[in-house]
Amino acid sequence: MTFRRLVALVLLAAAAVGLFVLDGRLDRRRHVPGPTPAHEVEPVHPDQELLDAIRTDVSRLRQLPFKRPVPLRAWTRDEVEDYILGELRKQWPPRQMHADERAFKVMGLLPGDYALGDELVALYREQIIGLYDPRRKVMILVKSDVLKRLKNTFLAHELTHALQDQHFDLERRIAESTHTIDHGFCFSCVTEGDATIIMSEYLQEKMREDPGLLRDAFSMDLLTGSKRLLSAPPLMQHLLLGAYFRGMGFVNHFRRNGWGRVNELFADFPLSSEQVMHPEKYYPRRDFPKRIDLPDMTKQVVRGCRDTRWRAGTDTTLGEIGVLAMVQTWAQLLGADDLQESSEKIAAGWDGDRLVSVEHPTGETFVLWISTWDTPTDAREMHDALERWVTAWCARGTDANLTRRAHLVRPVQSGEPRVDVMCVLTVTRRGRAARSAGIPVYKKVGVRTTADLTPCTLSP
Repeated sequence: MTFRRLVALVLLAAAAVGLFVLDGRLDRRRHVPGPTPAHEVEPVHPDQELLDAIRTDVSRLRQLPFKRPVPLRAWTRDEVEDYILGELRKQWPPRQMHADERAFKVMGLLPGDYALGDELVALYREQIIGLYDPRRKVMILVKSDVLKRLKNTFLAHELTHALQDQHFDLERRIAESTHTIDHGFCFSCVTEGDATIIMSEYLQEKMREDPGLLRDAFSMDLLTGSKRLLSAPPLMQHLLLGAYFRGMGFVNHFRRNGWGRVNELFADFPLSSEQVMHPEKYYPRRDFPKRIDLPDMTKQVVRGCRDTRWRAGTDTTLGEIGVLAMVQTWAQLLGADDLQESSEKIAAGWDGDRLVSVEHPTGETFVLWISTWDTPTDAREMHDALERWVTAWCARGTDANLTRRAHLVRPVQSGEPRVDVMCVLTVTRRGRAARSAGIPVYKKVGVRTTADLTPCTLSP
């Protein structure tokens, strides 16, 4: 097996830990600092000297000095689990998670039987071994018999995050970033790609001293403990693991010009997952994405059906990484091998999108997805794939009280198809007219900076 595969096995034990706590929050705006636990006054951890030694190696490999030591704290597995799950609930409240899950299932981003909240909790419980906390500036570690001999490698990865925090103020950058699936993935790719490179180089050095580390990295215990992650839907796998491996490729692309070039990425994050997945679209010539501006869709739906109980649900940008996950999920749900094989090609034509939903307490849902593509051919490929999913989705409705409707559009101008693909998917009570199912007026805006990523609400 390749060394890349070796790193993958090591990361399976740690990949999920940072998604909501540090590295790829789906919505960082919901982060609320919790009380400082009693652990902050604990005596020096017995492994503090080990951590300081690893810190020296990380500084040497990353070619950046640590500005201050990183304290190590020992928590029980239950304490770390409670902390991380508490952060998850604060950053992704149950009501918002429910709304996102419903919209994702309508669009085919998640299988219909996937319980997102339960699966995330189980996934974290499967993976938790520790983390670097940028708010408290401490390293938190739990005892793990499976990873006992790989603890140093994990610490090298997390110490890289501490180094990033000391030089690039991660907590501030987290707070300032735009909170969509697409841009959250970009942030994760830079931070995780950097840390994964250092972790892999540290592991290579230590393997020369201790070849037994190779055996431990391929242990069945490690593989068995990652079954849930390995079987997760494409969206979860791309968000949890993609940031490490795609991020590693992205950062390595610029590391060829020295670590100074990598440092510049923290002041100029990529604007889309497209730029991460295709580094040449970030530099030397950027492929700037499009932002989709819409009116307030909740007001639009309420106006259409005269029922004021509708409320806003999801509002995000999928990006190329999200579209890739969506098409791959369609392929799985439809049993379409050809769709699976063409998923990368379809997603690569992405130029911008926006996914919003509005929901009703009765279970009725309005989901709007507007996307724009590089060429009419790219738009046609997306339209054809989306039509296959929409047709199957409408036919799979099983609730006797609800009916599914779809409205799929490719605008035509002067007789020629344009580069946009739009759809409205509705789940409504039987007999209710889908007066809200039309495509709203929208506006496409070129994005040049992170500030441009924040969408605007159009006046009616």
